[in-house]
Amino acid sequence: MYDDEIDGDDMMGDDDQIVGYETAGEDVLGARRPLRRLVRRRPRGRVLRLAKKPAWRKQIAPGVPDPGQGLEPLPLTPTLNGGVFDAATPNISFQARPQAPFRAERLLTSVRRTGAAGITVLAQNIFVGRNLQMVETGAFDVEFFSPTAFGVRLNLVASQPGILIRIDCNTSAVVPALESLATSMMFLGHTIR
Repeated sequence: MYDDEIDGDDMMGDDDQIVGYETAGEDVLGARRPLRRLVRRRPRGRVLRLAKKPAWRKQIAPGVPDPGQGLEPLPLTPTLNGGVFDAATPNISFQARPQAPFRAERLLTSVRRTGAAGITVLAQNIFVGRNLQMVETGAFDVEFFSPTAFGVRLNLVASQPGILIRIDCNTSAVVPALESLATSMMFLGHTIR
């Protein structure tokens, strides 16, 4: 549209401006000269710049993390005597039911002795659901997986929420009276959030 095609008052002067915008030589509907394109003005004064969110703080909404995966612990709960092997309790199962999809990568164990020198806690198996996670049946000393052990990473079958993960343990010999082996276990592994 051109100047001679619009009747009425001149609604825009030479410095055509629309609230918050400047014209830049192209189309603006209703202008009396060749239509102009709108260009956003830069704000004047101070601008508050917010820091970027750290990579670990991904959220869809407050309290709702982005879907992804985490590396989290899964404590194994003893079924008898609080995990303490003694003369009356030579066999204990340690088990857990993860509440999210979980794949174990590292077994951590701790054995604290009160006496019981030379007696070890032996794991007879590792089950994820009904799947045995050992290449061959047989016992192994759980202290191979102490927190300071090196090169003892695992890659167990992934479990769905509620699947039983179990390690059955016993002692290598009868624990004498008034002596004990307090044992705790947990897996570190990947969860899906």
